[in-house]
Amino acid sequence: MPLALDALQDVQDAVNHRDPRTTQRYNRHRRRHETHPGHTLAARLVDRLPE
Repeated sequence: MPLALDALQDVQDAVNHRDPRTTQRYNRHRRRHETHPGHTLAARLVDRLPE
């Protein structure tokens, strides 16, 4: 757990958030984006593109 807290503090400092809850809110939104059906479909389509 201390490593996770250190990472949160690093991000919070980098983006000048005074309150860690602000930084955590962005992290929760990121997770929603990654599991969105449209994002999942796009990732699968990209995987099928020829290299």
